Amino acid sequence: MSIVFIFKLTDNILLIRALYEIALWLKKYKEIDFLFYIPAFIEHNIFNKNEKNIRYIKEDYSINDIPEGDIIISSDHELLEKIFSLGRGEPV
Repeated sequence: MSIVFIFKLTDNILLIRALYEIALWLKKYKEIDFLFYIPAFIEHNIFNKNEKNIRYIKEDYSINDIPEGDIIISSDHELLEKIFSLGRGEPV
């Protein structure tokens, strides 16, 4: 199972960090893979430097830049609708 988190610049940094900790726990104890897509402008020092599951995105990214996931979590409702219309995961 895989979970894709997609964040916007307006999302709360504390929420992002909390979800990151939950994702690390899921990966360690439940063997669930995750990917975080975070705006490039968010502080990088809140995450492990060597974390391969974090991708920094620019404002001009497209749906094609987002891989398929079993669950896709984002506060960007328009993006979720586009992803769901392509059948690329279950939006949450």
